[in-house]
Amino acid sequence: FYLASRIYASQNDFENAVPAAARAAEINAGDPEAWYNLGLIAYAAKEYANADSALQRALGIQPQFANALYFRGLAQYHLGDVEAAIATFETLDTIDPSQTIVKTILENLRAGAPPINETPAAE
Repeated sequence: FYLASRIYASQNDFENAVPAAARAAEINAGDPEAWYNLGLIAYAAKEYANADSALQRALGIQPQFANALYFRGLAQYHLGDVEAAIATFETLDTIDPSQTIVKTILENLRAGAPPINETPAAE
């Protein structure tokens, strides 16, 4: 299911990728990578509540999972919970204070701006 979810996601087939990733996470409930995979795929599918929930599960198993914190903060922002997003990125900043992108995101959020520019480049 994990591999299938990654293949579906690589083809932008989120209708199949999300359920496959969810099944992989259910089967491997103690594996933070399985929950991260579901969170990442749900985030890419713009299913931000599903992404937040899955990433929270990953962090419950591995609290200092930097990539899960990063995408959870972004999902929280998209859900309209800017304060939670700031708190999540502050946690990430304490884990690895050398990441300038995290500092930039925090500055942007505190200024009322989007955390990052997620607009795809023009082709």
